[in-house]
Amino acid sequence: MTAENRIAENQGNTNKINAKTSLYAIIGSPVEHSLSPLAQNAGFAAKKLNSVFLAFETEEAGRAINAMKALSISGYSVTMPLKEKVIPFLDSLDSVAEQVGAVNCIVNSDGLLSGHNTDVGGAMRALKNATPVSGKKALLLGSGGAARAIAFGLKQESARIIVSNRTNEKAKYFAKELGAKQVNWAERLFTEYDILVNATSVGMGQDSANTPFPAESLSRSKVVFDAVHTPMHTRLLAEAKEKACITVSGVEMFLGQAFEMFEIFTGLQAPEEEMRQAVLKERFSE
Repeated sequence: MTAENRIAENQGNTNKINAKTSLYAIIGSPVEHSLSPLAQNAGFAAKKLNSVFLAFETEEAGRAINAMKALSISGYSVTMPLKEKVIPFLDSLDSVAEQVGAVNCIVNSDGLLSGHNTDVGGAMRALKNATPVSGKKALLLGSGGAARAIAFGLKQESARIIVSNRTNEKAKYFAKELGAKQVNWAERLFTEYDILVNATSVGMGQDSANTPFPAESLSRSKVVFDAVHTPMHTRLLAEAKEKACITVSGVEMFLGQAFEMFEIFTGLQAPEEEMRQAVLKERFSE
């Protein structure tokens, strides 16, 4: 069925749950504060699609995939810690997901599951709106799925990457994969950079009082990008602003990847303004 036919069939069904409703969900842990249901449901409503997006808390990749098949769930958004764990259960990967080694979007097409990565596009869209990236020195904190996506994007944009992670062995392995430089976690504070990227979970949710990079070590007037989007104004970004840095919120990365994911799910152009307003309304109400 074409996207146009889906719209015609579903006219008038917005916000009406019935036997024809397409189910989508985010899987991972934690998902309690995920913005994905807000963004995607706003998109579905704007396009008058008979679809709903929920949140399922789980750390079990295999069971989540089995449920997708058994219940004919149309699509998953995938977050930590499952972005790499779901890959063995999928039938195919797009070229970006395959090269990154991480999936954040799964589409169920009649039982055949395809994995995609929209984090790369979302991260580079957010970052390039704030600063040129080519030739810049980027200090990347983290080595998980989000870090892999951002690193892939940075490498595509010809940035010079320096990797640091709380577990040094993981950082060494990750840096070797990238062909990048690696510094120990303590050494990150004395490393020169043009762009500082936090792709760890430090500062997220209940950990919001913490920061992966102390204020006294931030370099004045540099670019600081925090992939954490809950809360919107992390401690890292607040302290970076006090240092006159250009700051890039994880909410911008989130929105960029959400727009691309909506288009993969539906085959329709994302209603960006409606999705953005739904997310920002929630963030600014906190």
